[in-house]
Amino acid sequence: MKVNELLRLVRHQLNDPQGQEFKDDELIDYINFAITFISQICIEHSYSGLLKSVVLTSENGEFEIPSDFVKEEVVYDVDKGQGLSSGQYSIIGNAILAPNSKRIRLIYYSQFPLVSSIEDNLPVPYWLTNILASMVIVYALNRVNVNTSFEFSFMADFRRQIEKICSEFSNSNIELSLPFRIN
Repeated sequence: MKVNELLRLVRHQLNDPQGQEFKDDELIDYINFAITFISQICIEHSYSGLLKSVVLTSENGEFEIPSDFVKEEVVYDVDKGQGLSSGQYSIIGNAILAPNSKRIRLIYYSQFPLVSSIEDNLPVPYWLTNILASMVIVYALNRVNVNTSFEFSFMADFRRQIEKICSEFSNSNIELSLPFRIN
C-alpha cells in the first residue's frame, strides 16, 4: 500500500477528504510516529521480519555498527565458526568491540523504514496497516483538541494488538538461515 492510499483512508475517517485540516506533511509525521512505535514493539517481541544480517571486518577488533542498528540478536565470529557470548564483545557508541575477532556476522534488529513522500510504499506488513491507520487517526485527533482522554487506552490497546500479531508471526515457520550449525 502506498502512503497516499493510507492518507485517503485516514482523511475519510477524519472527515477531511480534501486535506483542508490535515496536510500531507503532518499526516506523514504521524505515520512515522506510528511506524516507530510499531517497530519498537515488534523488536521487543523478537519479530523476525526486522532482522538483518551483515558481515563486518576489522583489523583491530572494533566494528562499526550499521546505521539502522537497533539491537543485536547474534554476534558470530566468522573465522572461528562460533557465536560470541556477551562477555566476548561489547557495544559502545556506534561500535562493537570484539578484540579477538577479525570478521563477525552481526544479526540485528532494525526498525521499519520511515516514509517521506506520499508516493512511498508503506514499510510495514499488510497485517499492521489497520493499526497504523488507527494510530494516525488518534494522533491527528489529538492535535485538533478532540477529547482524547481515551488516547492512553487506545495506545495500550494498539500495543496489545501489535504484541499479539508480532508474537504470532515470530513463532511462524518463517526461516532465517543461521551462520552456524546446531548439533
